Order: sequence, then structure tokens, then C-alpha cells
Amino acid sequence: MSDIETKLRDQGEIEERLRLPVSESMFVRRSDMLRALFAERAEAADTIAALRKQVSDAVGEDYFGALVIKARQAAAKASVKFPQPNYVTLKIAEEAGEVVRGAVHFAEGRMDWSEVEGEIVQLLAMLIRFVTEGDQINGVFPPALLATLTGGKADA
Repeated sequence: MSDIETKLRDQGEIEERLRLPVSESMFVRRSDMLRALFAERAEAADTIAALRKQVSDAVGEDYFGALVIKARQAAAKASVKFPQPNYVTLKIAEEAGEVVRGAVHFAEGRMDWSEVEGEIVQLLAMLIRFVTEGDQINGVFPPALLATLTGGKADA
């Protein structure tokens, strides 16, 4: 049988299946169809309940607060490893892009949530550095830092 004949035969089988009602193409009886649908619904409900429990276990009392604690630790380490002057403003944009990329990859099943969470922590860390250290390369000095450097004479 040639490739063309095989394709025509396959197309004919597909067209025949599409003409059948769903109940006839997948199930012998309507009751079988309903039983399968209810089983799928129950399985989906169990899956959703399990996912909700995982989220609530992960979230605990203050999920965001836990991320901020991790971010403070990361910011402290980064301040030692990459002291000022540093391009903190540009790093905020870079890390925000990483969060967006991570979210898209997570939605597509190409990244675990823990990796997205890591990117969120890095973004928060850069924001913490920005509000505490500023970006001395770009001339951004937070008012609290200026007050410290000038003996309390900075505008807030």
C-alpha cells in the first residue's frame, strides 16, 4: 500500500469516528459514559484537594513573610559579595524578568514552583538592597541612607 493510500485510509477512519456520537464512539451504554464522567470528576476533586493541602502546608501562617526572611538573608549575602557601587536598579529589572520567565515556564510545566520561588526571593532581595543601599552607580540614595550619611539632614 502506498503512502497516499495509507493516508486516505487513515483519513477515512478518522472521518468515520468523528461521525459517531461521543456515547457511541467511547462507551457502550449511556450509564457507562456517566459512570466514567463521575469517576473523572471525583478524581479531579481529590487532586484539587491534595493540591490545596500542599499549598496550605507550604503557606503556613505567613508564606510571603517566609519569602521576605529568605530575601533578607540573600540581600545580606549579596551586599557582602557585591558591595556598592552596584547596578541595583538594573538587577531589579533583571530579576523581575526572571520571575516572569519562571512563571511562564511553570505554567508550561518546564519549571518547578521551588525554582519560581527562588526567583521571587532574588527579586525581593534586590528590592531590599534598593531601599536600604540604593544604587550608587546610578546616583540613587534612599532618604534613610542619606540621613545616616549626612547626620540626619536628608529630605525624606
